Amino acid sequence: MTDFRSESLHPGPSPPDRDLQLRLRAGDEEALSVLFARHRDDVFALCWRLAGASIADDLLQETFLRVWLYRASLTGRARFSTWLYVVARNVCMDYLSRRARDRSLNEDPPAPEKTGEPSWTPNAERRVVVQELLAELPLEVREALVLSRFHGLSYREIGEISGCSAGAVKVRIHRALERLRTAMKNVEATRGL
Repeated sequence: MTDFRSESLHPGPSPPDRDLQLRLRAGDEEALSVLFARHRDDVFALCWRLAGASIADDLLQETFLRVWLYRASLTGRARFSTWLYVVARNVCMDYLSRRARDRSLNEDPPAPEKTGEPSWTPNAERRVVVQELLAELPLEVREALVLSRFHGLSYREIGEISGCSAGAVKVRIHRALERLRTAMKNVEATRGL
């Protein structure tokens, strides 16, 4: 099977996702490579924001492995990117469920992840704090906020991905923003950001 890190070296315009998903469904590994090259940054960012920096690359690879394994379920009714986000979300949820089970077996929780921020300017520190606070949000509201604010998806698209209505997505995003605002005020008061 294709190494997902390789990119197609064929010159010329790349076909649209719709054409590629039809080829992928038929078992075309090159179509998978092109789709990987096209969508890897967005999927990596989603995995990073939902599950953490230390595991995001592994979850990216797992996502595209599942894309290959479940390619027969590509119906063409939804955009490929929406279907891909569903797969990535499920990969992240599976990982987070396993991690929660593993944590419950251990007495001491693992040390918090480092984000690898290169410098500690006030803005860089603020970004790290926001990422830490985002990671503390309940998963369903964090997921809605990440897909909306960081990936630019509509409430309808997020609802398709998470299996709820657009109205429920709107409520989740509102709750996430309210919790982030409150938490950020507390952090600013204690750390003086």
